[in-house]
Amino acid sequence: MTDEHCRFGDPTDQKLFRRLADGRLPEAEFQALEERLLAESELRAQYVRFMELEAGLYDALVQQPRLPARVQKYSRLRWLAGITAAACIVLAFVGVTLWGVAGRDRLSTQFIEARLRGLKDAAVVTRVTGVVTEPGAVPLLPGTRLKPGVLALAEGQLQLEFFCGAQLVIEGPAELHILSAESATLVSGKAAARVSEAARGFVLNSPEAAVVDLGTEFAINVDSDGSSEVQVIDGEVEVSLLGDDGNTLSSHRLEQAGSLRVTPESSAIRTVGQALPPLLRVSDTAATSGELQVTEHYVQLVKAARPLVYWRFEAEQNGLVLNEMGPRWGARLHSPAEPAGALQLHEGVLQFEKAPGPRYLQPDEPFPQLNAAAFSVEFWVNPSRLHWATLLGIAPASDREFRNHLNVVELAHHTSLVHDPGAFRFLHRQPPGPNGGVNLFSSKGCTPGQWHHLVIVKMPGELRLYMNGELSRKLELAPSPAVDEGDYQLILGQLRTVGQERQFLGTIDEVAVYTRALSDEETRRHYRSLTEPVEVQ
Repeated sequence: MTDEHCRFGDPTDQKLFRRLADGRLPEAEFQALEERLLAESELRAQYVRFMELEAGLYDALVQQPRLPARVQKYSRLRWLAGITAAACIVLAFVGVTLWGVAGRDRLSTQFIEARLRGLKDAAVVTRVTGVVTEPGAVPLLPGTRLKPGVLALAEGQLQLEFFCGAQLVIEGPAELHILSAESATLVSGKAAARVSEAARGFVLNSPEAAVVDLGTEFAINVDSDGSSEVQVIDGEVEVSLLGDDGNTLSSHRLEQAGSLRVTPESSAIRTVGQALPPLLRVSDTAATSGELQVTEHYVQLVKAARPLVYWRFEAEQNGLVLNEMGPRWGARLHSPAEPAGALQLHEGVLQFEKAPGPRYLQPDEPFPQLNAAAFSVEFWVNPSRLHWATLLGIAPASDREFRNHLNVVELAHHTSLVHDPGAFRFLHRQPPGPNGGVNLFSSKGCTPGQWHHLVIVKMPGELRLYMNGELSRKLELAPSPAVDEGDYQLILGQLRTVGQERQFLGTIDEVAVYTRALSDEETRRHYRSLTEPVEVQ
């Protein structure tokens, strides 16, 4: 047995690797090789060594006079394959798929996750339009969380929210490689990104260039020959033309309404003079998700559960949101004059937008002895994007600025705590204070643009957090030495009544406060009444 055979396996396998790298492997052989790579660790190691050699050969080639454009294209792809293989080792499945998708006769819609332990979720699907996934493939539905891997889209549009805070929409036919929560590569097709301030520096690569966001919204189109067109819709980006070693060869800062093209045949970035219509735009997930379809059956179920307060946000009267359960505890909208609509009732929901000053909803009088025994709070929430935001806070009535919380319910994202991205947080502090307490985090993260049903329950000896009708977490509490007979106030939309700390962006609806513990069955029944068909008796 030769040394070459030990390193690269059977000569037949070497030929498979060669045809795979060249994009000449037929569908049936490609699938058979996929199965073997997943099952055989030695074959994976041989594949890695083969691609490492390809990368070395490429490094030697680039020291020679400039290669023809077509040869450069294939060399760059092989170099990228080698780097991917060498860096990820057992990521051979994704390394293979990288070429298999491009080499097939027909692009099929599917997501193939990197097979490497310890990879964290990078993005969540938030909107799907006209997308049909392959039978047996990962279903690409709102709420599907994606780790690094290869996303192929035959047709339609798919919108993702990366956990760094960037929103990305792609339109088929397209191929996107998700690298991490902060970066991706568009191999072909159309994409657009909208990046929040917190996600500045998000990188979207193309075969020949890298687009680094500087706080903006931009679009990119990658043609079949590897040419890229970049267009800034708002803000600015830094576009780098990549050299053969993968580093910046030249760069150009592109501002709003500007466009440029990067082509494989040129070593320069060419600006486009005329103003062009947007290639593609990220959609507002809150606007496209629609209002919560509340039925009369649901309303009657809530009322039958005897809440102290039930705000439906259908209308105001004398500046107050009416309490469906009686004349007391109407809620007032506190909102700055500018910008208009930072807090408003809109089509039967309470809508929150970003504002430079405080904007929140608060009842016109406190709840007497709310924490003396058990209480529950139930509501529906639809975040417009992932961010750290306070949905609801409860504090002593004497604490007008909400400095000392008894409870906080939050959308937890990019916090200093340990939890899944976009999880819901239920914080309890007894006695109320500015620090400490215990936390319950939801077992699943939320999906921007989707409605979520939340219930928190506080009992003298237990806390419970429900999400979408199911008990997500519970925690036993140490016995309290005294009964808390104080009055408590409630706030919706931000952490305190001053400043703009942890402002929530999105919509809230159907808020109910109970002076007892809702049961598992009641919570489940309320949720299912809006999400499952009602049987006609």
